[in-house]
Amino acid sequence: MKHSLGSLLVGLGSLESESASLEVTGVTADSRRVRAGDLFVAVRGHAVDGHSYLTTAIESGARAVVVEDASLVPDGIPTLVVASTRDAFGSILRRFHDHPDRSLDVVAVTGTNGKTTVGHLVRDLLNAVDRRCGLVGTIRYDDLREDVPAPLTTPGAEDLIALLATMRANGGVAVSMEASSHALDQRRLGGIEVDVAAFTNITRDHLDYHGDHEAYVAAKRRLLDHLTGDDRVKNTGRVVVFVDDPVLAGLDWPKGAITVGRDPSCTVHVHGVEFESGTTTLEVTVGGARARFESALVGGYNAANLSVVIGVGHALGLDVDTMVDVFPRLRPVPGRLEPVELEGGPLVLIDYAHTADGMRSALEAVAPLTRGTVHLVFGCGGDRDRGKRPEMARAALEGAGRIVFTVDNPRTEDPEQIFADTAVGFAAAPDRVHRVDDRGAALADVLEAASPGDVVLVAGKGHETYQIFGTEKTPWDDRIAIREAWARIGGAA
Repeated sequence: MKHSLGSLLVGLGSLESESASLEVTGVTADSRRVRAGDLFVAVRGHAVDGHSYLTTAIESGARAVVVEDASLVPDGIPTLVVASTRDAFGSILRRFHDHPDRSLDVVAVTGTNGKTTVGHLVRDLLNAVDRRCGLVGTIRYDDLREDVPAPLTTPGAEDLIALLATMRANGGVAVSMEASSHALDQRRLGGIEVDVAAFTNITRDHLDYHGDHEAYVAAKRRLLDHLTGDDRVKNTGRVVVFVDDPVLAGLDWPKGAITVGRDPSCTVHVHGVEFESGTTTLEVTVGGARARFESALVGGYNAANLSVVIGVGHALGLDVDTMVDVFPRLRPVPGRLEPVELEGGPLVLIDYAHTADGMRSALEAVAPLTRGTVHLVFGCGGDRDRGKRPEMARAALEGAGRIVFTVDNPRTEDPEQIFADTAVGFAAAPDRVHRVDDRGAALADVLEAASPGDVVLVAGKGHETYQIFGTEKTPWDDRIAIREAWARIGGAA
C-alpha cells in the first residue's frame, strides 16, 4: 500500500510543496519497525517519547517525520510539526489504510467487568445472523481468517487499525472490540468511528495507573468521543448503558442512549431473571416487544452481560425474534465461569474475577449451584492497586465458606506485602482463610477439602496461561493445574 505524503497529512499542518508528492510505503510510531520509505510519527507515550528515537528512525530509512518539536529533526528530512503527534497518528493511520472503520459496524465495549463476555457474545450474535464480525479483546484477536492470542486487551492504534483493515479484506462487515481504560487514556483507538459504545459497569480498578476513581471514570467516558466528530462520515453512534450499575446510573449520557436495566423506563427493560440447571432465562421488553431469552451462560452477572448484548443488538437493528432464536446458541467465554470437569469430584469453575466487584459477582453466580460449601482459591496481583486487596478479601468472605489465598502474578512485589494488604480484609473471619503460597499446592488443598457436592471457584487467572514472577512469564494454566492436582490426590481426571 502506497500513499503520497501530502494525502496522509492534509489538514494536519503546512508541508513544503516539494515534499507533498513523496511516496510513503508505511506509517509507524515504533522506530524498530521503520523500513525504507516509511513515515515516522514521534508519539509522546506514557513511558516513552518517540522524539528520542528520531535519529534511529531516520537511519532506518524514514522518508519523513511528524513531530511536536522541529528542532530535534536533522536538516533535509521532510517534517510536519503538529500540536499532538498522538492525535495526528490515528488520523494518519486511518488514511493510510483507507479508513477501515468506516467499512465496518464497530461495537466497542468498556467497563470494569464484563467487557470480554459482552465482546465475545456480540461477535457470536452477529456471526450467527451472517454479519461477519471480527473480534479484538483480552483473550484473542480474530481477523476472520486467523484467531490469535491477544497480547493486549486493546492494541495500539498502529496494530488496531491494521487489524481492522485485515478484517475488511477478509470479508468482515463488523467488529466487536474491548476498549480498556488504559487504551482510551492513551488514545489507542486512533480516532476510529464507533457505531455502538457499550458500558457494562464501573467499579474500582486500575487506580495504580489512573490515580483516582474520577480519572478512571473519565478515561472510560472517552469512548463517547468516538461517536461524533467534525470529520465523521457515519451517522452519530449510539450508546448502550447498563443503568443497574450505580456509577453508570449517576452519569449523564447523550440523548437517545439505550438504557438497560430493571427500571420500567429502560429501553431494554429486564422484568426478571430465572436460573435453572445451567440455563438462564431473561424476561425482557425491548423496542416495545416482550420476549424470553434463554442462554447457557449462568449467574447474575452473566444475566447483566446478556441484557447488554440485547441492547447492542437492538442498537444494530436486529429484531427481537432473531435474537431470541440465536441466544441459546451463544456459548460461555473461556475463563469466565468455565467448568473444569473432574470425574467424581466437586464442580470446579475458573473465572477471571480480579476485582472486588468481579469476585462478588462470581461468588453470587456459583452459590445457587450447590447445597454444600463454596470453596474459593484466589490471589492478588503484584505491582497493582494495593487498595483493592482488602476489598477483594471482604468480598471473598461474603460469598465463600472456605478460602485458600495463593499467588497470582506477584511480579516484582514481595508476596508477604501482598498478603499483608489482603489480610486486612480477612480480619472478620481469619479462621476461614488458608494461605498456600504455591498455586498448584493451593489447588490440591482445596480439592482435598471439597466434597463431591461442593463448588470450587478458582478466581483471578481465568483464560491466562502464565504466571509472572519478577519480570518473567512462566507457563501456567489453571485448567491443566487443576486436573494435575486432582490426579495427584487420587482423583480421576
